[in-house]
Amino acid sequence: LLTSGGEKHAKIELALLTAANEIFSVTKAARGVVYFSATLAPFDASRKMLGSEEGDACLLLPSPFDPVQLNARIEPIDIRYQSREKTAPQVAEAIHTHISNHGGNTIVFFPSYAYMARIGEILLGMENTPELISESRGMTEEEKNEILKMFEAPARVILLAVLGGAFSEGIDLPGDRLKNVIIVSTGLPQPDEKTKAMQAYYDGLGMDGFYLCMTLPGMIRVIQAAGRLIRTDTDTGTLLLIDSRYRYAGIRKLMDGTLAGEALN
Repeated sequence: LLTSGGEKHAKIELALLTAANEIFSVTKAARGVVYFSATLAPFDASRKMLGSEEGDACLLLPSPFDPVQLNARIEPIDIRYQSREKTAPQVAEAIHTHISNHGGNTIVFFPSYAYMARIGEILLGMENTPELISESRGMTEEEKNEILKMFEAPARVILLAVLGGAFSEGIDLPGDRLKNVIIVSTGLPQPDEKTKAMQAYYDGLGMDGFYLCMTLPGMIRVIQAAGRLIRTDTDTGTLLLIDSRYRYAGIRKLMDGTLAGEALN
């Protein structure tokens, strides 16, 4: 039970901190279960969240695409929150260089609208920056579809968007409609009251609450956004991951079994 606000404007929210026990209570009598989701990676973490027990037989299949279809690399810039303003020019320069060296439509994903606006401001002040389009807060389905139509036009599209937003999942831009994806950050969510409560819950169980409630959801967002690029066995494109944390073995391990992870190895 989460509470916030004051006496006049109190807010009460009943939140389910984990559904693993409820899911297991339903599936334990079945011979087998098939789960459908746009992203079930990282695999081991998904198993735990879905109530899997040790010894359960689970099948992990590799990506159907060839890693050579994806040209992926890391730009190790420190963009932790306390460093973002200082390194913002470096981030903008890395984005500018990448879109200058690789033709075709591009989506650049950011961890927040505020940071997206800041980097966009710097990009617009740089020479030879193409026209930029930005995702807006509360975008309607009609507005989203209008932007997606631009990817079918001859003119080049450079879209600035947010991880977990309207364009990081559930869109399909095969072929030449999308050739480059740039992801800035490891996607850590904002630590709101619900996230803090979940983190405290897992910490109380002797588990790593920060890992389960911050690191994992962030990397799921990253994997989903990276998945916008290669949609068929003939697609090719480039992926640029901007964040020094992508060099950490623990972060890279979370990408195992994905096309992005294979392309980086």
